[in-house]
Amino acid sequence: MSSLARFAVVVVALLVFLGRAPAVAPEIRDEGKFFSEDAVKKANEIIREISKKYGKDLLIETFATVPAADAEKVKTMTNDEKKVYFRKWAIQRAEHAVVHGLYILVCKQPTKLEVLISKKTRATFDDKAYKKLMELLLTEFREKRFDKGLLAGVNFVKETFEKAKSEKKE
Repeated sequence: MSSLARFAVVVVALLVFLGRAPAVAPEIRDEGKFFSEDAVKKANEIIREISKKYGKDLLIETFATVPAADAEKVKTMTNDEKKVYFRKWAIQRAEHAVVHGLYILVCKQPTKLEVLISKKTRATFDDKAYKKLMELLLTEFREKRFDKGLLAGVNFVKETFEKAKSEKKE
């Protein structure tokens, strides 16, 4: 291993140790098997474009269920408790991945969609945009049109960043 490679390994290890791990690649992690390979491929291309053009992440993770250690506990939760649980889970996942943009968590059982927007992204992606994204995703997901919802959501995020960038130029 070259000295430069050893240095890079040490820097990454130090950042992880200090809690400032480098951001993971923005992408779709479809552990819940919601989407077709083709839809994931198309969406990942758009997500890479968002990252490159606008410097924002879009990480989408799907899960078949909650972590095994929490499964029994979640079954007995009230709806309000589940809201808090899923919000915390999404925050933990987004922080672990160091997301600077949007993080979307989708769970199959129990069914839940959680969208987080990082603080620095809220100026671009405001409450109106958040509500529109949720509406797009929920409308398609409820009808089991997961690929259509995924692509509509990813394209909406891209269009929102495009619009914000063009408005800054004016």
